[in-house]
Amino acid sequence: LQAAAGDLTQSPYYRQVGGSGVLEFELFPNSRIGGSVLTTTSPANTREMVAIHGRFGFPEGSSFLVETGFDRELTPVVDPVLKQYFFFQSSTRLVRGLFLLGTIEYFSPDNYTTVPGIYRAGPSLQYFALQRVELRFDFQSTMFSSATFATPEAYAIFGQVHVWL
Repeated sequence: LQAAAGDLTQSPYYRQVGGSGVLEFELFPNSRIGGSVLTTTSPANTREMVAIHGRFGFPEGSSFLVETGFDRELTPVVDPVLKQYFFFQSSTRLVRGLFLLGTIEYFSPDNYTTVPGIYRAGPSLQYFALQRVELRFDFQSTMFSSATFATPEAYAIFGQVHVWL
């Protein structure tokens, strides 16, 4: 469980205050299923999220994660919007400290078919250079699509450095 005080630099009217929680059960060694919830509120809006996930590990340091969930936003001036998403990520150990990740994502901005869904996929390289230091290189392909139209794919390359203290 985790409490959230929100962004303390925002005005209290917009500051999202709330909490979240995650619960997992171990099915087998290296296999877990679980769920998570998040709720935040402010005078401007309320946000509620719920998800279920599975994490599965394999010998030699490989694994995959699959998650699906819903996100509902309530505001005083707009009808409630129910968003949905799906996330899949595999991790394959290449050599000690170096992993190949594969990611597939889908996000529906609302529950109407006229607004495009967002599809994203791509490979990544993740390298743990030293203890508490991670380097990551991602290539992503993104496409927006609905029942009425689709956009050409957009490509992006990201580099990240994560340092744990």
